[in-house]
Amino acid sequence: METFYNKWSKTQLSDPRYIQKLEWKGKNLATLIQRNNLDINSIAEIGGGVGAVISTVRELLNIENADNYELTDFFIKEGQKRYKHIHFIKKDLLKEDIDNDYDMIILSDIIEHFEDDIRIIKKALQHSQYVVLKIPIEKFLFTRFFEFIGMIDEIGVDHSAGHLHRYSVSSVWNLFKGVDVEIIDFFFDRRNPNEDIYYKRKQLNFVQKVYRKFKFLFFLSLHNKQYCKIFGGSLFILLKNKGLYG
Repeated sequence: METFYNKWSKTQLSDPRYIQKLEWKGKNLATLIQRNNLDINSIAEIGGGVGAVISTVRELLNIENADNYELTDFFIKEGQKRYKHIHFIKKDLLKEDIDNDYDMIILSDIIEHFEDDIRIIKKALQHSQYVVLKIPIEKFLFTRFFEFIGMIDEIGVDHSAGHLHRYSVSSVWNLFKGVDVEIIDFFFDRRNPNEDIYYKRKQLNFVQKVYRKFKFLFFLSLHNKQYCKIFGGSLFILLKNKGLYG
């Protein structure tokens, strides 16, 4: 797995929009925290890559202590150059534990990479009072059609971004059943920066352009949740630990 993500990380940073996408995620995650007036003094991110998401959250909320648990050497090396104020910790959290306790842990576009996605949420909750997540909604009305014509990857070990799960607007809530948490706040967003990943690059052509125009022309008035059911998008959600932490 580590070899795959080291190779994948280099392709991500070669995209000039990559950091911009991560900063967009960070701003939305920070919005959840700000509008709930939480007192957060220490944060960590699991699988935070180059560190742009946690760096954005840290700056917007003026947080002093920020740790990024990351597995890939390339992301760690590049992140240490870009974000001097972030402490990078190399760990495989499938095999090792989180070092410290935090006020909040960030899980941004990461749980879909774990076979036992609920386990990584529980692990975060064992070391934090709050967990904030960004989850891609990649199972939607048109998913099967795009799989049929070969336009998107099948979920599994051969997925181009390493996704082992595909969540829908309805199925995503199953993640929190049996976990002792309170859902503090959430919102759906019709944007999903992973879109350029799970559409196969060789087919980013006429078909996708028509599809995108179709979305924008006929469905702009839909509520974000309904839009995500049809076209996919993102869920941002804030959880409060009720039982495991401490």
